[in-house]
Amino acid sequence: MSRRVAGLLVLVSVFGVIALAGCGGGGGEKGTVAGYVYAPNGTDPAPGVLVFIVTKAEPPALSDYTDQDGYFEIGDVPAGAQDLQVGEGALAVTVEIDVVAGETNVVAPEDDPIKIGEGVVVKMAVGTGYWDSIETILGNLGFAELASPDDAGSGYVLYGTPGDSGDISPVLSDTTLRDKYDIMFLNCGTDETAAYDETDIQNLRDWVSAGHSLYVSDLADDFIQQGWPEAVTYGGYDTDTGTVEADVLDPALQAALGENKADITFDLGGWSLIESVPSETETLMRANVPAFLSITGLASRGAPHASPKAANRQTPAGMRPILVRFHPGQGTVNYTSFHNEAQPQADINIILSSLVFGL
Repeated sequence: MSRRVAGLLVLVSVFGVIALAGCGGGGGEKGTVAGYVYAPNGTDPAPGVLVFIVTKAEPPALSDYTDQDGYFEIGDVPAGAQDLQVGEGALAVTVEIDVVAGETNVVAPEDDPIKIGEGVVVKMAVGTGYWDSIETILGNLGFAELASPDDAGSGYVLYGTPGDSGDISPVLSDTTLRDKYDIMFLNCGTDETAAYDETDIQNLRDWVSAGHSLYVSDLADDFIQQGWPEAVTYGGYDTDTGTVEADVLDPALQAALGENKADITFDLGGWSLIESVPSETETLMRANVPAFLSITGLASRGAPHASPKAANRQTPAGMRPILVRFHPGQGTVNYTSFHNEAQPQADINIILSSLVFGL
């Protein structure tokens, strides 16, 4: 029995008589469940995580998203034994609780929070890139760098050297190796050769459809264009740099940020511009992009082997999606036009943490 469950059972024994005396009808047979969820490092809150009472309802009727402090609160929970699920993806954990009627049941106090991914083993593959480093975010959150997916515990394996173009093809060409991973991250500047290999890209499609998660940023967009061309239509490359105020449309991110706006920095020109998405693809964030100019190469970014890319038209950009999500089969794909490194705003750290915890 977990320490949390044991503590709640003590609460039941102490307050049970009082709670039952106060029932007097339907309202007294319910309680509130509250608590905190933290990152695996145990020190940083886990924002934007869906926490819910496990029922057959879809979507979960009794649920809440954690806020910037990692706090959640769910009301009208039936008294008695319940399963509380924290998260939806590979890092989800389930906690057995016993709800006392008429009480606020703090199942995870701030000094003893639930850690996302606690008790589960999650393996992540990361393709390194010239202009992005999701591995920095993962390390800060408390995930360990592993030499191999066969190493014990949760963590990530780098394919390539940080700051250089990594090659993810060893994972995609070997289905036995591929299937050891739950989540895959492709940084901006990852070698995109595998995106044009028919076998590799089909292996990526099959892996996602089987229920795994993929995160792609900026100029790794060829993996999206070749893998799921129907999910996102790209419109060239924007040369603008600077900070924009983005609309946040996703309820999880809104809860994490505490508002529906976020400051996003585009630190390098030539970033991949989304033109449109179909209704099946969710737009999680969008921004008014004031300038758009097609370019034919990206060597100006400082990468010695940057592949030429040609925009398909030249037009003002306007309001465009900058963070989207879609679900091929049972899996999840997230794509961001912006980088996760070199972001000075607190907003982006909250957003990226929330995205990682949902994969």
